[in-house]
Amino acid sequence: MRASSYLLCLLALLPVAIFAAAADDLELVAVMVEPGKTSVQIKDKASGRTRWMVAGETVAGYTFKSYNASNGSVAMTKDNFTSNLTLKTAKILSTAVPNAPTAQPPAAGIPALPAATDPVAAQQRAILNNLRQIAAAADQYYLENGTNKVTLSDLVGPEPRKYIKQIVPVAGEDYSKLELAQGKELVVPLPDGTTMKYGN
Repeated sequence: MRASSYLLCLLALLPVAIFAAAADDLELVAVMVEPGKTSVQIKDKASGRTRWMVAGETVAGYTFKSYNASNGSVAMTKDNFTSNLTLKTAKILSTAVPNAPTAQPPAAGIPALPAATDPVAAQQRAILNNLRQIAAAADQYYLENGTNKVTLSDLVGPEPRKYIKQIVPVAGEDYSKLELAQGKELVVPLPDGTTMKYGN
């Protein structure tokens, strides 16, 4: 009787054990936090391929459910089971502008003025968004074509088979100079000699 009960307990725990082992095939590579949206980069260890995804999208049979900012973990679900992935190294990206000045509270008796829109910050956010789209399209291309390199013309264009219809420069940046390779950081030059980077 005891042996039967023990066997039943093992069988009940078996699906959890199988899912935990399967979830080890995935790795959380990076997190991109944007206003109103969070994207995560997931690596399929079996194939070595990575892709960017938002909540509700699926990779290798696992669906990205949610991101927990308090501990940096991502909940992935499969067959009604949930597993949490965590970053091995800190790689949480943000479209917030680095070293942006902090707004100071108004002096007593002086009404606060509406926050001014920073055109430079808006341009940086737009460029990062363009790079994010290109990175996500490239990851999908690698996955579908079994390669680790791609050209911008393979990704962008009006043709139905292309991943992005159009990339519009916002500050004179030249996306044609991007070197697109799996796992490589995207670097786009700006007219003033600086660069914007996205990825590793």
